[in-house]
Amino acid sequence: MIVLGVSFANNSSQWKVPTLGGTKDISWWDIRSNSSTVGDDQWSTWDINGDGRPDLVSHATVDALGGGVKKQRVHGYGSSPHWQVYLNIGR
Repeated sequence: MIVLGVSFANNSSQWKVPTLGGTKDISWWDIRSNSSTVGDDQWSTWDINGDGRPDLVSHATVDALGGGVKKQRVHGYGSSPHWQVYLNIGR
């Protein structure tokens, strides 16, 4: 889908999420997108700051856990869980 007039900030802001929540061993990653390629970001768009414009939210990265096992884990899993938010600057 193409949305005219949408432009996102060049740099992300870290939005903290609770240490616990979502799925026990991976935390708050499962929002909308789903990929199984190691290194891919999981992302979606929604108005996270209440300004009426969709923002780009990267909420996790696919990690390789060894033995062919992959999991989507929130950014900063374990120590400082957060989402990387690119606010819509509407240019």
